[in-house]
Amino acid sequence: MSNTGPAPTQTIHDWRLCLAVLILRLGTGYFLVVWGVSKFTTTAQSVKLYKYFYGLDLDQTIPKFMGAGELLVAALILLGLFRIPAYAAGLLIHLTTIVIVFPKIVDPFVVVNGFPQNRSYAAAVAALAAFAALLLLRRYDGWSLDAVFSSRRKSK
Repeated sequence: MSNTGPAPTQTIHDWRLCLAVLILRLGTGYFLVVWGVSKFTTTAQSVKLYKYFYGLDLDQTIPKFMGAGELLVAALILLGLFRIPAYAAGLLIHLTTIVIVFPKIVDPFVVVNGFPQNRSYAAAVAALAAFAALLLLRRYDGWSLDAVFSSRRKSK
């Protein structure tokens, strides 16, 4: 397989690949929007989570700054702008969480008082895979604003 690969418009099947990458982009972007907004709507809970998972004693304003950064990355991902740094930032933001909660991920069947405690962390692994796939497939993100701007530059 060559390093350049086919251009997104070379075959009749490319629309499926573009659609798949669009779905990844919208899903991962939405994921970051939810977590970014939650840092504004439930700031006290964010402070408690950072204390519990990271051992950090944060001021109430810090999660809001983090949420703003997360929302900026989410917006860039949703629009498909600055794809390499935006998609990589999304991956790194989520990878940080994965590293911190890793013990819960590798022990998903813990039950306390009849309720599974760690099972929902399995979804975090799927989200990480989506972020990685989005970054790896960015060349086929033919319906991003970056692709639109690039095609306009080439046509001039």
